Amino acid sequence: MSEPLLAQTSNPADEVLESGDIIVTARRADERLQDVPVSVAALGAEQLAEQRILSEADLQIATPGLILRQTSSNNQINFALRGQTVDAFSGTAPAVVVYMNEVQIAGFGTQSFFDMQSIQVFKGPQGTLFGRNATGGAVLYQLQSPTDELGGYLTAGYGNFNNIEVNGAINVPIGEAVAVRLAASHRKRDGFQRNLAIGNGLESNQIDYQAFRASVLLTPGDRFESLTTFQYNTDDGRASGLKLTSINAPGSTGPDGNALEAPTAFLYNLGLNGTLNAADLELARNQAAGFYDFYNSETNDHKSRQYFISNKTSYELTDTAKVTNIFGYNNVRSTDVIDVDGAGLPWIIIGNVPDTQTETPGANLPNAEGYSWYTKQWSNETQISGKFMDDKLNYIVGVYLGDVKQGTLTPTCAFCDIPGASLQTPFTWGNQNVFGGERRNESKAVFAQFTYKISDPLSLTAGYRHTWEKQSITRAPRDRSVLLPNSVTAFASLKVDKPSWTLSLDYKVNDDLLLYIAQRGSFRTAGYNIDNTVPDAQGRPSNNAYKTETTTDVEAGIKFAGDLGLVRSRINLALYNQSVKDIQRAVYLGIAAVTGNVDKARIRGFEFDANFDISSNVEIGGNLAYTDAVYNDPDAIAGGRNFIYGPYGDAPKWAGSAFAKVSQELSNNLGTAYLRGEIYTQSSFYYSNLANTFTVNTLIDGYSLVNLRAGLDNVGGSQFSLVAYVQNLTKKKYYVGGLDLGAVIGTSARLVGTPRTFGIQGTYTF
Repeated sequence: MSEPLLAQTSNPADEVLESGDIIVTARRADERLQDVPVSVAALGAEQLAEQRILSEADLQIATPGLILRQTSSNNQINFALRGQTVDAFSGTAPAVVVYMNEVQIAGFGTQSFFDMQSIQVFKGPQGTLFGRNATGGAVLYQLQSPTDELGGYLTAGYGNFNNIEVNGAINVPIGEAVAVRLAASHRKRDGFQRNLAIGNGLESNQIDYQAFRASVLLTPGDRFESLTTFQYNTDDGRASGLKLTSINAPGSTGPDGNALEAPTAFLYNLGLNGTLNAADLELARNQAAGFYDFYNSETNDHKSRQYFISNKTSYELTDTAKVTNIFGYNNVRSTDVIDVDGAGLPWIIIGNVPDTQTETPGANLPNAEGYSWYTKQWSNETQISGKFMDDKLNYIVGVYLGDVKQGTLTPTCAFCDIPGASLQTPFTWGNQNVFGGERRNESKAVFAQFTYKISDPLSLTAGYRHTWEKQSITRAPRDRSVLLPNSVTAFASLKVDKPSWTLSLDYKVNDDLLLYIAQRGSFRTAGYNIDNTVPDAQGRPSNNAYKTETTTDVEAGIKFAGDLGLVRSRINLALYNQSVKDIQRAVYLGIAAVTGNVDKARIRGFEFDANFDISSNVEIGGNLAYTDAVYNDPDAIAGGRNFIYGPYGDAPKWAGSAFAKVSQELSNNLGTAYLRGEIYTQSSFYYSNLANTFTVNTLIDGYSLVNLRAGLDNVGGSQFSLVAYVQNLTKKKYYVGGLDLGAVIGTSARLVGTPRTFGIQGTYTF
């Protein structure tokens, strides 16, 4: 990455732009990437555009080791980093937390990146400054801020699958103390999948995203600055559909020799709707369909709305001390009609569920739009930072308060079209169920971090954070699950009181070379399985709780930014060893995700990235990540049952990419032409953590993707630029994730990756 990355500030230093240094905020201050003793990947606005990073799915190509975890659809996503992630529907806190404008946000759906200033990825446990629940790392989205210059841009593009992209921004200074920036984005694309079970093939895997953003920067004086940002976005259309890939036949055994769960055994014996051997036939027609075709009994309709507000206000108390306050509010609501089994027959329905329990059979259940969830969240963080002892000691101290409410409501039905289907299973099928409720997390923390320059080349950083968490749950009044016949509105609460920390030593060999070693500790808070359908002795919700996850790591690295001979180079290498206790992992039981704690795990590996400016016209680079994650004590209890976990899921051993860019200024003032090519490759991985026992056939093969981009900047000496692109040039067919119901109905289903896409795009700046 040759272009600079600026942390949010109203007056970025010109010398940073000219030097080509990358500026990051890993220690809540503007620093060169090469001076920060931690593994960080950073992308500025130009890299995001050049590499066509439009959403979370594109981000993993540019970031070594970052994996986008996709489960029931392309809207059910989470990041995985160094083997740490969160399971879909589980309700546990993400292990890789997301920040927008320095505000930690929960319940964050898929995004369309536009008018971004930067994206930074901090790897490994975040002990002090970004430490809440971040046992795997943190991803920071920094939005563009208003400036004191009138200007803006407009970008429009068109591609295959009728892909339409329009986004732009305008920046307006109002006097000397106020600046306003307005930005908007629209993206709409037809689906590339067909659901053959509905109509003549219902189009799926669509994009229909709109967003509006307004930012106001106040600078009344040299010492005061306040930035307020509001964003509203909508995301509609139909999500990707799961494709059935395997069914456990009655009597089949797993790799450990034990019998596999196969509650679908009656399908083989009784048939479905008069069709004998319906399970075999359903699997056969999915296998015979085209790669991007599938059979789902549900439409996979998706709808979400998000409001986001942030304010960052700072005041310089003195020339060496500053107070900063960061406030955030986030409100997200989403509904999804989901086919979780990947079959075209109505085995498990979520949403549009026929009501068999009332006097009006066939009526839909309450909230028939499907699985619904919401997040209401606010947080406030106050910091005091500065320098003293002749600038030898940098410090930041602060206090954090936060409140997150997350609710779900899930109407389901299992095998509703089978009259009198009552099986010898742990629960009764053939009836409608509604379960859900609200989870509330109240958090407060104090933290302090200091960096002391022992000598000119040697610095010590030490930080400590103490967090107090309280989680309470209330089951929804409409929770009337026949799986829990005595279900009532239930309340439970728990408290967590844990430390996190950072300790590092870095040695600057010279201006170009940094060596460092760091040790950190963090945790992920305990909680309840609010959707647990495994009853207690009285047949009521068991509120089955899971314990706090704790982790420690050691990381050593080398960072170089300088000249190797005549070649300007940037090289980063980080090696790490991480231990995790009571790892939070979910298993799907009784039509719900139930989280338990796996005793111990160990993750170790390395991350490497390099960039070389061969000449003023040629640039090459790449990155590589190796992750070796194992459960070294794999026992766990979830939903009252014993499980042996392994292999480690969502952790491909190898992932990396390489790129080359050639540019040339054309004669006669025609502009600057460039061609950029990249290849991304990833080794195989499991999308389940129980592949050795309950959930077989969950290994996804490795794959490689090739992307090309050709552009002409400043066409004819104007402010107009034109780009042509192609993603997945070789038309690689690959899977990106899946959902395994091996312990529910004995099925497994997968999500397909994006086929080849191509298009053109033009940008006018003013």
